Amino acid sequence: MCDKLVSVNNILEGVHSEEFKNDFFEYMHNMFNPNVEAKAPIIKLMDGKDLAVQGSKTTTYMSSQTYVVFYDWVLTKFMKGDKHIGWLLKGINKNMFFDRAENLEDKEVKNILNKKRKEVEGRATFALGDLSALQELKTKLEK
Repeated sequence: MCDKLVSVNNILEGVHSEEFKNDFFEYMHNMFNPNVEAKAPIIKLMDGKDLAVQGSKTTTYMSSQTYVVFYDWVLTKFMKGDKHIGWLLKGINKNMFFDRAENLEDKEVKNILNKKRKEVEGRATFALGDLSALQELKTKLEK
């Protein structure tokens, strides 16, 4: 299935048109009138189309709704350890995915996320005072 798409540029051009301005003023005039069905002019301008998104190094477009579903799919595959997705995401900071992963409905992903958070909480930490103790130890060892 192909979604009908509209670009941000098309919307911006349409917003500056006289037709949109007239529709907007009519909408503002009728929006509180219970006898008139006031339809937002942006709906007419988009004409049932979905906002298009495009990656920085591609000529492929997808609808914003499809992008959200795709993003969640990639995130789920990554969290479950898919090696191909992991390889594709090798240059990306994976920590940014954790907050989004909380909103996924997949129980396995939530369990993995909880396990990763416990690992992070259990890691050793140090205070700035610990550095001076290490420096003293280094000095003693050098002597």
